[in-house]
Order: sequence, then C-alpha cells, then structure tokens
Amino acid sequence: FIKNILVDVAEYLSAKNHHKAVYTYKKGYLADADILAHKFISSAIQKDFPDDLVYSEEDVNSFSNEIQKDSFLWMIDPICGSANYIKRFPFYVHALSVFDIDGVLYSGVYHPDCNDLFLADRKGTTLNGRNVNVSGVQKLDEALVAINCNQADWERENNNLSNIVNLFSPPITRRLHILESANLEMAYVACGRLDAYINPDDKVWDIAAGSLMISSAGGQTHLLNGKLFPLSQENIGVIAANNYLMSAIKNVFNGD
Repeated sequence: FIKNILVDVAEYLSAKNHHKAVYTYKKGYLADADILAHKFISSAIQKDFPDDLVYSEEDVNSFSNEIQKDSFLWMIDPICGSANYIKRFPFYVHALSVFDIDGVLYSGVYHPDCNDLFLADRKGTTLNGRNVNVSGVQKLDEALVAINCNQADWERENNNLSNIVNLFSPPITRRLHILESANLEMAYVACGRLDAYINPDDKVWDIAAGSLMISSAGGQTHLLNGKLFPLSQENIGVIAANNYLMSAIKNVFNGD
C-alpha cells in the first residue's frame, strides 16, 4: 500500500501540474500541491483503513498519540521540500509512515524526479528493491553532511543556520550540503549517499520515515529535544548518522 500510494500521489500531482503557493515567515512556502497531496493520501488511507488514525503536516489539528494495542497511526509529509517543488528544483519527496504501539513500523519515501523509492520495516531498508546500509565513514572530517535550519529560526540565537555552518563547515567535515528536504536527506543517510544529517528544528513528520530507514540500515537517529516516540509535537530536532559519526557530531554541538 505504501509503495502504491506514494507513486500514485506523484503521478496525480504531475498530471495537475500545479505549482502555485503562498508564503509566510513562520511556515515558509505552502504549495497548493501540499494540500492536494495531503487530501489524496489521507483519503486513500481512510478508505482502506477506516479505523486507523491519520496525522499529516498539513492537518496538525488531527494530531493524536493515543495509539492502542492492535491499532495504527499513519503519518504523512505530503511534500517534503515544498520550496524545491515550487521552483521545480528536483529535490522533494512524498513520505509516509505507519506507527504501532512500539513506534514506527513501516515507512516509505518516494523521490519522483529520480524514481527512487525507499521502503523500510524493522528488519531492513531498501532502495528500489535493493537492500541498503548506512555508510562506513568513520571520521567526521571525511564525512558528507547535510544540514538545515527551518524558516522561523533565522533570528534564533542558538542553532540558527549560520551557527550550524560555522560549527560543521570544513575542515570539521569534508563537505556540507543543504538540500531542503529532510525526508530525502534522511533516506540518503540510510543508503549511504550522505554520512549524516542535522537539523535542530525538524518536526516529527520530517523525522519519522527516515528514522526507521536509518535504524534498519544500521545507523542512529538522535532527537535534540525529546524522543520520537511516544509521539509529541514538542519532540523536534534531529541528528542522523552512521554509528561512527554520532558521538563526534554530538561533541561538536556540545563544544567538546
């Protein structure tokens, strides 16, 4: 179901060819396509799984963490990388996760422009049907690291984008990247295209799908505020990396 719905929503948006958006300082870009994708995915879930909970970035009022035994919650990031989508810059994805009472059970991330489909369960992670693993890079100064900081953080004293660049710019790391699509960047960590990803203000819908992909591919995800599960809208910020780099990245944040 996850595979089919992610591919279907991409085809649906492509047929609509709708790239209009509104902009606010706090939210940044909200594309009309975000709402279309939200409605498309949530309707499909509710049709096939009417008893399940559904939580989407574009419907934060639907948030619930009341997952019971033998029940499920679907978490949707309709378009992760809306600014890229609007500009037709090919780094955006559709992301979907399923939670049970123990946390993320299944997840999928689809990158339409590359036709890359990432899927994960608690046993493994695949890219287009092939098993993948996190990278084996052991030193931070040899690592390709993606960073970001969200729209409302430009004026924040700590952990704003300029501070993060100063903390992790070469020679501390080998290269820094900013792709502006958290779910894609975490999927790239899971398959070894990136060695780590850092964003101090990512929300649960940015983190959920990739967290399972990374853990099932042999890596780690660390939230900077709280834990991914039990679910809370206050649990934000993430470091995602292979097992070698996590401690080094934490040390840089802590000034060690």
